[in-house]
Amino acid sequence: MLMYAKLFRDKVRQEGIEEGIKQGIEQGIKQGVKQGVKQGVKQGIEQGVEQGINKERQNWIAWNKRRVEAEENGQEFNEPPPTHIIDDIENN
Repeated sequence: MLMYAKLFRDKVRQEGIEEGIKQGIEQGIKQGVKQGVKQGVKQGIEQGVEQGINKERQNWIAWNKRRVEAEENGQEFNEPPPTHIIDDIENN
């Protein structure tokens, strides 16, 4: 009888260990996904801001080049300066 009790206790202990491992893995995956999403969003925002700044800079450089060329050629230049990139995004 004691032998069966020990076998049962060992089996229950092993099942508990396996369940603990399973839960630990599931929690680790959830936490890893959450951290990955947070990091991805942060990187996406940083890249988006950088791309927006670069796009706006390119717009101003191109506009200024056209302005200078017109001035050098004695032409009138009536083109308004570029709007902020936010205006471009809202209109597209």
